[in-house]
Amino acid sequence: MKALFVEHDRQSASDVFARLIREHQKAVFAVAYARIGNVHDAEDVKQEVFVEAWRNMGKLRNPDRIAGWLFKATASKCKDHFRKVRRREKRETAYAESAPPAERDCPSSESETEEALFRAISDLPDHIRTLIMLKHFARLSYDEISKMTGLSKTTLDGRLRLGKKRLRRKLFEMGIGAG
Repeated sequence: MKALFVEHDRQSASDVFARLIREHQKAVFAVAYARIGNVHDAEDVKQEVFVEAWRNMGKLRNPDRIAGWLFKATASKCKDHFRKVRRREKRETAYAESAPPAERDCPSSESETEEALFRAISDLPDHIRTLIMLKHFARLSYDEISKMTGLSKTTLDGRLRLGKKRLRRKLFEMGIGAG
């Protein structure tokens, strides 16, 4: 089987890789953010995933499996991230405890609602949180999510319904929206 990124010159490989990034960056970010919960760290993980993809271009063979490979690579990089964080926290415990909390200049009703939504999403189980992020933040179709995660559309639908139900309940408990 011919490798996906085997190209005759470097420019062609770069073009193919740029297209890969354009097509999958939102989904990779959504998975990373769903697992990590921090925008900056999720961006770092996204970059690491695409660096790994670039390094392994010659090994990536089936274009239909790229999304699944990226999903697994993202999950792996998130685990690596948590290991790094734990090691860093052990070394810098004193600093972490003395750092002042970030303050907001002027909280608005919209930003408070958004913050509450992300808090509620972060309380969801990982497998549901990831699907919510892929569907509603990366705006992927059921087909795209199914290819990426290996889950059937029926399973996706059930988990997304459960996730939405839990989100509505949590937001209601927080005083936002109707139950």
